[in-house]
Amino acid sequence: MKPGGAFVPNQLRLLIAPVQSTEITTEVDFWSTRPGGFDVSSAAAYASNDVYTPKLDSDDMLAAPVVVREQPTWINESFTVAASFTIERDGLLQAMAGMFEAVMADGVLMSNNPRSADHMEQRWNSVYPLPEPVAVRTGDSVSTSIDVNLDDDRVTWQVTVGDGSTRRSFKQSTFFAPILTADDLRALAKDHVPQISPKGAMWRAGLDLVAQGLTIGELERELANRFPALLPTPHKASKFVGHLVATAQA
Repeated sequence: MKPGGAFVPNQLRLLIAPVQSTEITTEVDFWSTRPGGFDVSSAAAYASNDVYTPKLDSDDMLAAPVVVREQPTWINESFTVAASFTIERDGLLQAMAGMFEAVMADGVLMSNNPRSADHMEQRWNSVYPLPEPVAVRTGDSVSTSIDVNLDDDRVTWQVTVGDGSTRRSFKQSTFFAPILTADDLRALAKDHVPQISPKGAMWRAGLDLVAQGLTIGELERELANRFPALLPTPHKASKFVGHLVATAQA
């Protein structure tokens, strides 16, 4: 960066709050309701170990959000955060919600915190569900820790509700969210010989063309001609070439 340059946003604050949300009911609790009389409960464990992005309202909060991490925007690393809360109203604890406040300039914030005066309506939240809703009352204690591992793209979260004889703890992880088939497992074996898919062939061709010194426009036209099924429109070609160039120059 040139002297006097600045990142916008410059600073990032991460927050967590316990929430009750009808959208979580739709995404997670649905699998335990026997819709149409069908038992789909085998999918419940997968659903409760995934991360969702519903749009939360202030009324969804069971306690005020807590700032758990502050960092410069350009830092991109794995981290663990933790927080404790005192429940502010009776309700059902269904998840922990993550949100951010970005410092654009001194005194200027951009946030998806539903309780923030700078809340942006179009930005949704990251939500980490419990495997089942837990009834909470005003004054109850809730604690959580969330581990974000960027190396293997995994998030693990722990939630503890209450204390003493009423204490309940949950541990969830996106490691358990994917539904793996026998073919998926075979593809992970050390003796598996991977094959290049049409999309992989497009990436290989694209990187070769970048190495040849083609311009952005030339890359878009050449790849669209070679892979019309994968890049049927100029927009898709432009989007792919953007990812391609960013990867090649990383």
